[in-house]
Amino acid sequence: MRATGAGGDGGGGMSGGGGGGAGGLVVIESPSVTVTATGQISANGGGGGQGGGKNAQNQRVQGNPGTDGTLGTTAATGGSGALGGDPGFGPGGAGGAITTAANGIMGSFGGGGGGGAAGAIKLLSWQQQVSGTLSPVPQ
Repeated sequence: MRATGAGGDGGGGMSGGGGGGAGGLVVIESPSVTVTATGQISANGGGGGQGGGKNAQNQRVQGNPGTDGTLGTTAATGGSGALGGDPGFGPGGAGGAITTAANGIMGSFGGGGGGGAAGAIKLLSWQQQVSGTLSPVPQ
C-alpha cells in the first residue's frame, strides 16, 4: 500500500526546480492489523526538481525532475545531472522517508526544489503484528 508523493519537475531555463510532493496519510483501522514480512506500507515524499539554467551557447536548459516516492525506506532522489552536473543547476533535495526531507541546493542559474515531506501512517487497532516495512514509522 502506498500514498507517496510525486517528484518535482525540473526548473525551466534560468528558474528554480519544483518542490517534491508530500507523502499522503495512510490510516488503517481494524480490530487487528497484520503486516507480513513481505508487506509494505509507504507514505514517502517525492524528490525536488533540479533548477534550470543555460548552456555555453546561452540557450536555456531545463533541469531534471526529481523521482517519485516509492515503497520501502529509501528516500526519493532530487533531480540532478543536467549539463553534466553543471553547478549552475542547483540539485533538488531528497524526499522524506524514514528521514526528514532535504532542501534543494542553490545554483547560480536556478536553485533546486526542496524534497517533499514524508506523510504519516496510523494503525488504529487493538492488536498489531508488523514484520513488514513501514515508512515512515507509524504514529
